[in-house]
Amino acid sequence: MLNTLNDLLELSIIVDKAKEFPKSAYENAKEEFLQKVDLDNIKSIYQVGTTEVTGISDIDLFVIFKDNSHKFLSRYSIKNLSPDAQYLFSHEPWCMDEATFHNLPYWFPYFDLINIYGETLTPDRDENLSREISVILLTQYILTKVPIDFLIYSVLQKKFYEKIMLCMINSLRHSLTLGSTILGGVPTRWETFIEEYGNFRKKWFQENSVQREHRLKSYVVEGLLLSLELIKKLSEYIEFAVLREKIKADTITFRTKTRQISFERDWVGEKAIETILSSTSREINQSLPLSLAFYPLCWGKFSDGTVGTHIHRSLGKAFLDFGMHLSLEGVINKHIETIEHYAVFHAQKFRAPISGYHTLWAPHHPSRVVRFLDRARNKFLCNDKKNH
Repeated sequence: MLNTLNDLLELSIIVDKAKEFPKSAYENAKEEFLQKVDLDNIKSIYQVGTTEVTGISDIDLFVIFKDNSHKFLSRYSIKNLSPDAQYLFSHEPWCMDEATFHNLPYWFPYFDLINIYGETLTPDRDENLSREISVILLTQYILTKVPIDFLIYSVLQKKFYEKIMLCMINSLRHSLTLGSTILGGVPTRWETFIEEYGNFRKKWFQENSVQREHRLKSYVVEGLLLSLELIKKLSEYIEFAVLREKIKADTITFRTKTRQISFERDWVGEKAIETILSSTSREINQSLPLSLAFYPLCWGKFSDGTVGTHIHRSLGKAFLDFGMHLSLEGVINKHIETIEHYAVFHAQKFRAPISGYHTLWAPHHPSRVVRFLDRARNKFLCNDKKNH
């Protein structure tokens, strides 16, 4: 597997190169955003995290609105900004109401909130539930980001997106740290990777361009291997501490708009990488341990909202008879309620669905036919297992 990955990385053309900017450029970009957007209906704007590595760090914003009166989402888009400002933002802001912001700990792994406009608001947090919330958020991250996005933006398109990969590997550092708080004792190499990559990223523009690109690709491979370790350890933790009863199926298949996810009892990390590499550009195949299916199963079981209804129709009722420990059941219900509320607010205010990127989880396929076929397939798999 390692030889294949290294060969594919060498064949990938480097695009989306990181550009060096002074610190002042970030302040100018935020000021430009405030000047261009419609502030009349905005209660507050918060920056998430810091921009310590100029030219690589991006600007993450939460825009909190006063009410759900109709607005055009385009008025708050970074597409209205200059090319330099768009580069520094990298993606659109999160647009929400005050209730969604207050429930931030239940759906978004945030840190270092900095108020840049409007009223001072404080998210609600129950420190006694921090581990349970962390399990949900880390599962959510794995379903949508690693190792799948590592391969999409480094080899699957035969292009290596330099700035995106610099950010993704840094995001993995935060996920390994989150995993450490959940799992307790973890391999020393996790801590070494977190520290060494952090130093490498800070010195990016000081390094020789050829050498730094080679080292970055090496970190991609190392990051992939560590992500597989993280997935395995989290899966084992979920089986022990989250599920009161084991999921009865051997395989659960689930599709989003661009991906097919197979949750498998006999999951093997190396095979999971091969599954992704065998994907086409139109549909990405993904393989994950069966225990991580508890996340979409909870949506199907506990939610009758917009998102939950779609998931329930895809999964059917065949796999909804699994059991969870009550301490986590309450937290995941709060998580689901928050995202369902966010989805309703977004639809009412902007007449548009929330982005899968913004929730870290695009949880359903828009085609009713696909959802029906998935439901039939999962029901067949369940009945087949019972007959044996």
